[in-house]
Amino acid sequence: MLIGHGGGDMTMVSDFVHLVRADGRLKGRTDAKHSLDSHLICFAAEEARLSDAVINMGEYAASLGK
Repeated sequence: MLIGHGGGDMTMVSDFVHLVRADGRLKGRTDAKHSLDSHLICFAAEEARLSDAVINMGEYAASLGK
């Protein structure tokens, strides 16, 4: 049964619980850098949609103080 983002929510929660139980001995499926980058892409895509413009990711990230 897939729920929440095609099952991704349950996978993320399961991974989190697994990591907490491992008490720092394991690494997660992704790291904070990948999470930040994927969020920036989504925000830039929304900016492109609203402004009907192509977004340069380097310039976009710099404008946010990344």
